[in-house]
Amino acid sequence: MADKIKKNSESKVDISRVRYELQARFNPLKGFTPQKAVRLLEEFDRGILRECAWAMEKIENTDDTIKSVSSKRKKAPSRQPYSIAPYESWEDHGTEAQLQEQTKFLENLFNSLTCTHALERNTRGGVRLAIHQMCDAIGKRYAVHELDWRPQRDGSLELGMTFVPLWFFESTTGLLRFLPRGNNQQGDELEPLGWMVTMGDGLMVATMVNYIYKALPLKDWLTYSERCGMPFVTSATDAKYRSQEWDEGLEALRAIGAEFAAQHSRHAEFKVHDLTAKGQLPYPGMVERAERGIAIIWRGSDLSTMSGEDKMGASLQQDESDILLEDDVDMINETFEHQIVLPALRWKFGRDVKPLCYFKLQAPDRLDEKAEQEKMHKAADYGAEIPMSDYKERLSLPVTADEPQDAILTPAANRAEPAAPSRELDDQANATEEELRQLAGTMAEDFEDVLELLQAVEEADTPDEYVAALQALSSALKDRGIDPSQSAFAQLLEKALGTSAAEGAAAVQIQFDDNNE
Repeated sequence: MADKIKKNSESKVDISRVRYELQARFNPLKGFTPQKAVRLLEEFDRGILRECAWAMEKIENTDDTIKSVSSKRKKAPSRQPYSIAPYESWEDHGTEAQLQEQTKFLENLFNSLTCTHALERNTRGGVRLAIHQMCDAIGKRYAVHELDWRPQRDGSLELGMTFVPLWFFESTTGLLRFLPRGNNQQGDELEPLGWMVTMGDGLMVATMVNYIYKALPLKDWLTYSERCGMPFVTSATDAKYRSQEWDEGLEALRAIGAEFAAQHSRHAEFKVHDLTAKGQLPYPGMVERAERGIAIIWRGSDLSTMSGEDKMGASLQQDESDILLEDDVDMINETFEHQIVLPALRWKFGRDVKPLCYFKLQAPDRLDEKAEQEKMHKAADYGAEIPMSDYKERLSLPVTADEPQDAILTPAANRAEPAAPSRELDDQANATEEELRQLAGTMAEDFEDVLELLQAVEEADTPDEYVAALQALSSALKDRGIDPSQSAFAQLLEKALGTSAAEGAAAVQIQFDDNNE
C-alpha cells in the first residue's frame, strides 16, 4: 500500500505568524556579556532554542570573520553536481525497467522542486537553494523545512519546501516541536511527511565562545584608542577664574585639543598620568587568536594558511577542508534519502518498494590521478588485467563508442611495435637506415650495372670523368624508374659515396631532364 501524501492545505507559518516574528524580534547582542552567552548556551542544551538561535543568527550575519567562513562552508555543497544514481546492488532487487521507472520519477520530482524562506517569501529557488538552507544545520545543529507534497494527475509528484528558522521550534523532549506562537514554551509535534529535519554539527556553539573572546578585547582595544590615542593638552594661566581671559583660554584649548584638555591656575599643581601601555598591546593577539579559532572550527584551517598558497602544511589542511565538505555532502544525501526519496517512492510504487536509485550529491574527487595512473600501469606491467573501461572511468577519460567492452589495458612497456609494411625504394621517404640496407641487399642482383656505375663515380680522377660517370648513373637509374633527387635514394647514395656525390647525382638528373625537355 502506498504512503498517503496529501497536498498541504495550509502552512504552519502563516502571514500572522510571520508578522508577529518580524515585529517581535530584537537585537540579542545588546548587552551580550559572557554571562549572557553562558545562559543562552545552557538553554540551548536543554532544548530551549529560541533566544540562542536568534543570537547565533545575528552573530553569524554581523561578525566579518564568521560571516566569511560560514558562507564558504555552507555554499560549498550547493556547488557540487547532483544526479539520480543507481545503487551498486540494484540488480539484486529489481529489473532494468524498474530502475528506469524509479529514476525518471525521482528526476521529475527534483527537477520540479521549489524552495523558499518562511520569513523572506521573495526567496525562490530549487534544489541548490534547498541544499544551501539545509547546510544551516552545520552551524545551528538543526535545519528545518516544511514540506508541501503536490501529487499530480499524471502520477508524478511535485514538492515545495519552505525553510523555517530554528527559533520557531523547541526540543525539550529530544525531538523538535513547532511553536504555534512565539511566547509558547511547549510546541506541537511535527507531522510525519510534513517536515524535513537536517541534523548537523552545530558549530555555532563553539563559535559563540570564540566570538566572546574576540568581542571583549575588541571593545577594550577601542576604549584604549579613545583614551590614549589623543594627546592631553594643559594650559597654565594667571587669569582669574571665570574672567574674560580665563574664558578665552578655554576657547583656545577647545580648538587645540577637542577630546582631552584642561586649564588651571599657574600656581596650582596639575599632574598628568600616562596611561599608555609600554611595548606591544595584548588586544591584537587575542583578537587574532579568536579569529583563527573561528576559521579552524568552520574550515579546518586557519586564516594564514588559507590565504597563502606556499604556506607550510597547506596541502594537509586542504585535505582537512575536503573531508569537511565530504561530510557535509553525506549529510545532504542521507537526509534526502530517508526523508524525501524513500517516502516519494513508497507513495508511487507502494510501501514494499525496493529503492533501486537515490539522490546523489557528488563529493569532490580527491584522487591523485598521476599516482593512480602509475599504479595501474605498474600492475599491468606485472600481468594484472586492467579493463580499459575501468581505467578510463578512474581517470575521468572519455570512452569511445567503437572501443571493445572487454579491452584490456596494455602499458607501453608491454606494447609491441607494429612491423612496417614492405615498400619500394622510391616510396621510402621516411624509412630508416637499416631498412634501406636490407632493401639494397635484396635488389643487388638487379642493380649490378648500377653498382659498377657507382664504383666509376667513386674512382673518377678528373672533373670531366666525375660528371660523365654521374650522367651515366642518372640515366641508368631513370631507366629503372628511380629519381635520384628523392630523399630515400639520396640517403642511400650519401651513405655509399658521401654528401657531394648524392647532391651531384641529383643535380645531374635535374640538368639532364631540363636538356631533354
